[in-house]
Amino acid sequence: MIARGGNQCDPTALAELLDDQLSGQDQQSVAEHLSHCHDCQHQLEALAGETRWWNDAREVLSQFALQASDTQRDAELTPKSPTDQPPTAEKSSATQFDHEHWVLGLLQPPTEAIDASGQAILGQLDGLPVSHVVGQGGMGVVLRARDPHLQRSLAIKLLSPMLATTGAARQRFFREAQAAAAIVHPNIVPIYAISTERSLPYLVMPYIAGGNLQQHLDAEGPLPLERVLSIGLQIAEGLSAAHEQGIVHRDIKPANLMLDEGGFRVLITDFGLARALDDATLTGSGMLAGTPQYMSPEQARSSSIDHRSDLYSLGGVLYALATGRPPVQGSSTFEILRSIGEAPRDLVLQLNERYPAWFDRLLAVLMAPDVNHRIASAEEAAQLLRACLAHSRAPHQTPLPKSMQGSAANWKRATWGWSVLAGLVGLLVLGATIATPWLAAKLDEPTGSPRLQDFSAAAAPPSSTVAEVHESKERVDEMRWQMMGDIELKLNELRTELGLPPLPLIRQ
Repeated sequence: MIARGGNQCDPTALAELLDDQLSGQDQQSVAEHLSHCHDCQHQLEALAGETRWWNDAREVLSQFALQASDTQRDAELTPKSPTDQPPTAEKSSATQFDHEHWVLGLLQPPTEAIDASGQAILGQLDGLPVSHVVGQGGMGVVLRARDPHLQRSLAIKLLSPMLATTGAARQRFFREAQAAAAIVHPNIVPIYAISTERSLPYLVMPYIAGGNLQQHLDAEGPLPLERVLSIGLQIAEGLSAAHEQGIVHRDIKPANLMLDEGGFRVLITDFGLARALDDATLTGSGMLAGTPQYMSPEQARSSSIDHRSDLYSLGGVLYALATGRPPVQGSSTFEILRSIGEAPRDLVLQLNERYPAWFDRLLAVLMAPDVNHRIASAEEAAQLLRACLAHSRAPHQTPLPKSMQGSAANWKRATWGWSVLAGLVGLLVLGATIATPWLAAKLDEPTGSPRLQDFSAAAAPPSSTVAEVHESKERVDEMRWQMMGDIELKLNELRTELGLPPLPLIRQ
């Protein structure tokens, strides 16, 4: 590797840099070497992208910049009437797309103004009429199109021109097609076609009209129990199909889970971070991939992961659907990553009283910090979710799985135990609050004080002294600390039964 054994030029290190396979330290070493090695700089440019990719991307972006500048100049030269109203948000966004979006530079002129479904056509991409932009993200843009022969709606995922020249980004893009194409399942978004000939590659998929789960969560808030269990069951079944093909998704989150037009069928999408189970890059490489709020602890540490990492993320999705927020929150990515698997999360029962106590036990099975304590497979998770869903639909006819029944009893005992312990803590604090000032006042009084003499005569043998009062106070303090230690141990025993991490002890 570059800089591991000196200043030797190593083409392998450059290729691994583009493929996101170098640790942070090795990346820094390669960057230092590239800062003064012109031969490696030229070789990196050649590896990162062919000349035609750079030229095509530059042409697309220059057209975008020219269109934007023309639009701005036209707006400045157009006289404004005093009666002109400011444009609405809808008109403004439409105008911005019509005049400034770089995608327009890629489309051929449409042969018809309106397609068979009545949608206005902006242009064509390799014979597919494009009606509008569905969304845009860091990796590229998604267009809505229509197959003129089969008369079905399509989604075209087009790689951004800023990334199309990067070997690692193109590899991730093609990996998504390969991973998704290897899985045939009703809960996986299929890939119809892939274009690798163009400078900006794209994938062709079915258009999913229902949006993604994150959009539904933002609009509706927490979802009902039965719907959450149904969604979780479908995700588990889709993951089971992927894992059977040896593929780990690595980025299960609400935004990557689509809903059909009726809002009932769930489809997993975006396999851009997926890896084969036997891929060496699944081991820690110092590169963080995925969404922090839904990462497993081993993924957050950049450790070796397997299919059980997806199951942890599945549990995180169920938590978010039940509570309206991700299982881990923080003001920064570092704070979130540090909290995963360490800081105790709020129980669903505390945030949403409509949920039964056993739902937290279900999450504990999926989201065990120790991967060896986690549920073994997606198929096993699907069986558990299927049984829980059947119980939620007919609780008097279908019993809970035995594992959930046991946890329900523990939850009843835990609820009672926490209530009792809370009462003990309250009494302890109240007693300490009353007793400590009283004893302190006694200590401050002179030995011959009438009140101290009265106290001694009434509450102690005639030989009582201030030393004995000191000893009484110490015994009260010791009892108080002993009770607090017992309470802390009992609380941690209950948390362990529920599959939750123990709390740090105050009384060691």
